[in-house]
Parts: sequence; C-alpha cells; structure tokens
Amino acid sequence: PDEQETTTRFKANALFFVSMYDHMYQRGYVENIPGSPMCGCVEHMPVVSRSDCTQTNVKESYTFAKVPDGTGFTTAIDSIDLQFQSCQGANNRNNDLEAFVQQLVNDGKLSTVEQDIFKTRVVGDNNCPQAIDDLLDVHGFQSGYNIDATEWTYVVGEQFEDHKAILDYRLFHEMVEALEVPIVRRVCPTCVDSHKDIYYRRLTPMPEDFNLLDTLMNNWFNANNTLNVDFSLHSTFLDAFLGTNGWTFCNYNDPGIGFPRDCGPNGKVNFQWNSYSRGGGDANHHAFLLPADPDFQTTIVYAHHPTFFGMDYAVQKGTSTTTTNANARASFDNGDYLTYASANFGTAGSTKGIRINYSKGGNGGMVEVRLGLGTTGRLIGEFRPAKTESWINYLTAYFDIEEDVEGIQDITFVSKSSSVLNLAWFELSDFSERSEVYSRIPASEYSDQSGTQFGTSGNMGYFDDTDYITYANVNFGPAGTTDLILIEYAKGNNGGRVQVRLDGADGTLVGEFRPNNSGGWGVWKEANIALDDVEGIHDLTFLAKGKSGVMNMAWFELSRDTSPSSAPSSDVVHTGFVCEDRQDQWQINQSTRSWCFWARKTETASRCALKDLYIDCPVTCDNCP
Repeated sequence: PDEQETTTRFKANALFFVSMYDHMYQRGYVENIPGSPMCGCVEHMPVVSRSDCTQTNVKESYTFAKVPDGTGFTTAIDSIDLQFQSCQGANNRNNDLEAFVQQLVNDGKLSTVEQDIFKTRVVGDNNCPQAIDDLLDVHGFQSGYNIDATEWTYVVGEQFEDHKAILDYRLFHEMVEALEVPIVRRVCPTCVDSHKDIYYRRLTPMPEDFNLLDTLMNNWFNANNTLNVDFSLHSTFLDAFLGTNGWTFCNYNDPGIGFPRDCGPNGKVNFQWNSYSRGGGDANHHAFLLPADPDFQTTIVYAHHPTFFGMDYAVQKGTSTTTTNANARASFDNGDYLTYASANFGTAGSTKGIRINYSKGGNGGMVEVRLGLGTTGRLIGEFRPAKTESWINYLTAYFDIEEDVEGIQDITFVSKSSSVLNLAWFELSDFSERSEVYSRIPASEYSDQSGTQFGTSGNMGYFDDTDYITYANVNFGPAGTTDLILIEYAKGNNGGRVQVRLDGADGTLVGEFRPNNSGGWGVWKEANIALDDVEGIHDLTFLAKGKSGVMNMAWFELSRDTSPSSAPSSDVVHTGFVCEDRQDQWQINQSTRSWCFWARKTETASRCALKDLYIDCPVTCDNCP
C-alpha cells in the first residue's frame, strides 16, 4: 500500500491499540499462540479459518502557509483524531479480515496476487482440515495413528487398510469376554480432542443375541447397552481399568449411526460418531482396538464351505431388506457392497467356486467378489447375473473363483451397476456335483452369461445372436471319454445355430448345433451335439449365432454313444445310404454298424461316434456312399 496512506502511517497505533490496550489491558490476553509470534505480518501467522479485524479511522487538521519569498506553501498538522472500529468489509461483512481484504482488492489498494498469499493463512470456514493436510504434505508428514501390535489388537476401522479386520462378532465377543477387564478402545485422529481416544468398558455379560460389534460400528442402540448400567466410557485406559472418571452423557437409537453417537464426558458432543453404512460423522479415520492377549484361543469351529443368507452380512453399504424374502438383501446398486465374515475356504484348491441364489428383474450388470472388507480387497471372481423374469423369482447359479484362496476369509460382494440383483443366499463350492463325467447340469446353474434370461421354471431363454452362457468346471474325463452333448431344448422358429466353445465365448470351438423347430418355445425335445475330442475339466460355453431366438435350454449333459439307438429318434432320417438336406441327420454305416452325424450341406464331412471312422460326403449330401 501507499506509504502515505493513513492506515499505513498509523499502523503502529493500530497495533498498540489491538495488542496492548484492547487485548492485553481490556481482555487479559497476555500470551501468544504456541508456535506463532505475538504479532506480525499475515504471512508469518498460523493458518486460521477466520480473523477479526480492526480498522483505523483518522481525522487530521492542517495549516497551510504561503512561502513569503517564493512560490508554494508550507503545511503543518494542527491535530490528529484516531478512532478504532471493526473493519468495514465487502458485502457488508464487518469485523472479518477476509472481507476487509476483499474490499481493499475491490478498491484497487491490494492486488489479487497479494490476496492469494493472504488466503494461504486465512483459509475460510470449514477449510482447516484440508489446510492441515496440505501443510503436512508439504513437509512430508502424514496424519494418523500407529497401532502398537504388542499392546493392542486391531478389530476394525477406517483408513487402516494395512490391518486385517475382525468382522465375526462371535469371535469379537469371545475376545472381549476373555479379558481380565473387558475394554474396547477407539482411537480417532480426525475427532475433536475429547473423542480422539475413548475406552468402552463392559459392565454386564453380553446376551447371546447381542451384537456388540455392530453396535459399535453402525447401530449405537441402548438395548443391552445403557451407559453406567451395561457399560461405562472413559478418556484414559487407567480410568477404564479402575472404573473412575466416567462420562456422564449418552444418547442412542439412530439407525446407521455407530459409536458413540453424541455421548460426551460432560454433555452432548455432535458428529464424533463412526458408521460403516452412511456418512456424516467426523470419525472417518478411526480404529477399534482390544488389549493384546497372546494366549487367546477361539473355540469357534468354522464349517467348510458354509452357507450364508443375504441377511447374515457383517457389514453392508447401500442395500436394504425386501418384503418378498426375509433372508434376502435388495437395492444392490453401483458401489454398494455386502461383506460376510469368516468364510472357510479350506486348503488351497479345495474351493473352486460359489453357488449363489438370487433374483433379478432387469438385464445387465456385474458383481465383483473380493476378499476382506469393502470395495478394494483382492478380486477373486466376477458374476454377471441373468434376468430371472422378476424380483421374486429366485434361481441358483454357479460361478468359479480363483482357486488359490485358503483358510478363513471375509468375503465381499461389490455391485458394479444399478439394481444388479437380490441376494438370497450363497455358499462356497468345490463343484463336487460336477465331478462325474456325465453329470446333468441344469441351464440355470451357469457361471457367466450375456443377454440371456430365465423363467420361473429355471429354463434359459432369449438366446439371441452373440449371446452366450458359460458353465464352470465341466468334467470331460480322460481322452476318449466324451464326444457328445445331450441337450434338452425348445424352439418356436427356424434358423440359427449354437457354437460350443471351451473356456469362454472366445475359446476353442469344439462343436456346433443347429436346432430344429421343436413345435413351440414350450415344446421340449432332446438332441445330440457332436464334439471334438476334449479331455479334462473346462468351462463350457454355448454361443448363439445367426438369429434372434436360437433356442431355449432346460439342461445338458456330456455323453459318449456308440450305437444308433442313442440318437434321438426324431433326428434319425433313415438307415440307408441316402441322406436328406436336414439340419440334423444320422446315417448308419452298413459295414461297421456304427452311426455317424452328418454335417449340413455347407460342411464337407462329419465325424463318427467311433473316433477312428470318418465318412466323406459330397457338399450337397446327395447319394452319399
């Protein structure tokens, strides 16, 4: 500013008035803020959200005298009247330094560059957390809390991703009750000072149907959980251990709000609660801890390949109940998740997939399956659910997962789209039902699909051009064991074909099927599909080609046939040497009495059921030898 500006010439007076008279003499302020000067330029002051502002009003009286022997005048100040008042800032915001600086910019007395420097120190309301983070980052620091694992056992928290959570409330109860004095600690770096470190001491035994873990995490209710009856709260571990200096205020019963709602040492303290299912609390960086007990051993026996109902979740975000199925979770939209605790995968390789019972009233979407809590754990599988006709029509599908997962793991389903499915139940699986080579597999027990839908009977439909459906872990047996697929299908139109591929829609082509019109979409018939030689365990994919409405499918099974009697009678044309221009044709070879599946006229040959016998046909398939 101009050195002759009155606010500049009298700034020492303003400093004296504010610091010595008004603040020290009138108000008793005698110390500086730790780490900052008693007074100084704004760029040397600590970062604050706002600051009061005092301006100097100056009234000066002058005498002007003409120079006797020359030109010009001499001047003299006769009197000075100084008054101090709250700054008059921009937009009628008074006693606010930020508004006063804006008014100086508006008046052309301060540049925007200088204003930007000012804004690094006076950051505005609600901007202190970001300013603190920026300052720490500039100096290479990171806010947080280091857990001493020799003293404390991590239970669950937010922004403590390097620690494995305990989400099984039964295990948590065992650990609490095994302590000499049952104390749960919460540390919260983002909370106000009174709530950075809180100790919950249990005073009464926990009923069998009481879930303390969910009470702390998401639903701070007073059932079996009343202050100074069932528990006490303390600000230090020693006070909690001795039962002294307990907190005096608690409130409860707001669904989705966890520990400690607005409980405080002497009264209500707002927004210091945590929640794993909704936002709004300031405790978004916290951890629950238990005193370390190296001798603790659980008595829980975890069943191998357990079944979980949708409602058995340990943590959820965004989902809801449904009136049509008491066990299911609904409203499963993009970014929502359901985490289930303590799934026993057994030894590596013993769990190959997941069987899932679900409903879906629309098309599209995907569910990720991850280990651990939340949306960022290790991805072990994906599932693309088909429409099941309606939200109340449930069917069971299979999908495979990575087979190296072992031991007791928390498992999370993460929705990647809106209204992805309703989840009734799921269970881990070793696909033992498919260990037999010639197992019959219902159409509904797919692992992956695109474009298909299922009716109330569990049959697949709406199988159109480029749609596919995949079945996991199908056992073809040793080489030479399987060379056919027996399929039950229905079809109410003509045309289209089905490619049979291994290990996905882009996998190896091993067979092709051109289904006949069966007489209607609800008229079912069986047919055989000839396969190339396949051995071992593979995912098997049916890929629709060439038409909308290629077929409906009820089931399929692998097979190996060596006699013509195994061929569906409706597909047998004759037993002589002349074949007809049909989509499916069977021919008896008189010399070997074995049967062959003839290709359509666009093919040049087809393979017999006996692996060493091939018969060549003319392209038109007339007068075959």
